[in-house]
Amino acid sequence: MSLTSDTTNLRELSGFYIIMPSGILASIPNGICLIYLLTRTLKRWWVTKRPLPMAHRVPFYIAFSEFNLFYMNSINMVYSAVNGHTIQGTACKWAGGLTFFFVSVNTSLVGLLSLTTYLRI
Repeated sequence: MSLTSDTTNLRELSGFYIIMPSGILASIPNGICLIYLLTRTLKRWWVTKRPLPMAHRVPFYIAFSEFNLFYMNSINMVYSAVNGHTIQGTACKWAGGLTFFFVSVNTSLVGLLSLTTYLRI
């Protein structure tokens, strides 16, 4: 018997009431830290009225792409917790595509930052 997401009520699966709340609770500190980092960087940028140095710009871009991942993951988790099934159809394709895009951007930024750091040393 194969379980598919369109016929399975997630609430009936064992561990749903452990996995879902722990995932949501674990993402709260991540969201708080991302919002803090983004607001501090934007505030610094607006107060100085000068371009941000590269040492602040790259972490800002990484935090921005991570915030988008946090937002997409939060929507997915809350939707699954409320409705008892995952997002279906075109919305699922959009969510998957956007998640893939933001993971790729985040991975590229971190990889390029590490390569730049390696080449400078």
